[in-house]
Amino acid sequence: MRKSAFLCIATLLALLLALLVGCQAQPKTYTNSEQGFSFEYPADWVFVEDYMGLAVFVAGPEVLGGDYTVNINVATEQLTEEMTVEDYAKGVELNTKVSVPDLNKVDEYSTAIGGQPASVFTFTMTFEIYGKEYFLKDLAAVLIKDGVGYIITYDAPTEFYDEYVDSFELAINSFKFQ
Repeated sequence: MRKSAFLCIATLLALLLALLVGCQAQPKTYTNSEQGFSFEYPADWVFVEDYMGLAVFVAGPEVLGGDYTVNINVATEQLTEEMTVEDYAKGVELNTKVSVPDLNKVDEYSTAIGGQPASVFTFTMTFEIYGKEYFLKDLAAVLIKDGVGYIITYDAPTEFYDEYVDSFELAINSFKFQ
């Protein structure tokens, strides 16, 4: 009798686990037909196009008591001259340091995104929101296609960075050009 009760409970637990795994939300795909790219992002995040000069801003969870929204965003710019992705990445870093003087590059590596060579770097900085200073950790992927520069950024307060970094990996690993 005990054996059959144990098997029944084990079966119910297995079914419950299978149901929970099956209920995990599948990522959504953002497509920008005008600029010719797409990528996946977590299903419970929302996107806003043409936000503060960005092609797209994908808002994730609100953290720090609602003061900050974890996000992934894509900025594009028409380049006026031909350059390597390394040179473009250096320019992006220098331009960012102008507006964020305490920008600190922690890591950098080369990869391919959407079939294009890319430079990905991690940096930290402080940021003031509502009179409070916060520490941010960001990832930025920089690439070029057909004379257009792309900057894909993941932005989160340091203490939440590891919790949501997989969302950035999802975006850059699924990034495609049409």
